[in-house]
Amino acid sequence: MGREAHRDLAVALRRCVIWGGFDYAEKFADSVVALYRDDRGDNGRALTRKAILPLAEACLARDSVYLASMAVSSEHRRETRQRLNVHLARGDHLEVRYLTRLEMTFIRWRFRIDLRTSDWMAKVLATARLVLPSSWRGTSRDRQVRRLVQEILLRAGTGAESDYDGCRATLSELHDMALDGRL
Repeated sequence: MGREAHRDLAVALRRCVIWGGFDYAEKFADSVVALYRDDRGDNGRALTRKAILPLAEACLARDSVYLASMAVSSEHRRETRQRLNVHLARGDHLEVRYLTRLEMTFIRWRFRIDLRTSDWMAKVLATARLVLPSSWRGTSRDRQVRRLVQEILLRAGTGAESDYDGCRATLSELHDMALDGRL
């Protein structure tokens, strides 16, 4: 596999761990390994290389729980400290604040309140990932795309020998769609 495929796999596995825990990451890895076993080595495992990014994009629905999980992650805090040049040795202190918008509609009137809050709401949403089943996550379109991508990968894995070029073309188009954000 190429360098891009290794990077895509590492990033996807890390996001799967943050988003849904080790069990979720293990399911993702099992899907990639199953396709890798069915893939042909003489073509450089082209099906597997092209399938990693679309599978990750389809599995990781960008809902509020996902965004909250990423926002409270240690990597995000570390990158924020680096960008702002915050050093604990100098006595620098970083406090995270969010703008929380509450909207309520009553007949024709729309009420909107913007509150400055700390990160407690993001932490609560991030812990919801442990309770919510992954099948409930995201919009109905996200769930449909996830199911379709998984079906395409299953068909590619089982029919790789009979129509390898067709499967590679399909997965290549899915890969391009995932790169462009059109998936």
